[in-house]
Amino acid sequence: MKQMEHMREHTERQLGRKLQEKELAFLRWVYDRYQEERQRHINI
Repeated sequence: MKQMEHMREHTERQLGRKLQEKELAFLRWVYDRYQEERQRHINI
């Protein structure tokens, strides 16, 4: 989950503000999909 925290911090720095709850939820969703795809690729 360290990567997720890094992604959040990076995104907030780029935007110059804290993420809203809906934005955080979307970022978590994207991160989860990324992790699933990564795991699938490793298992092939």
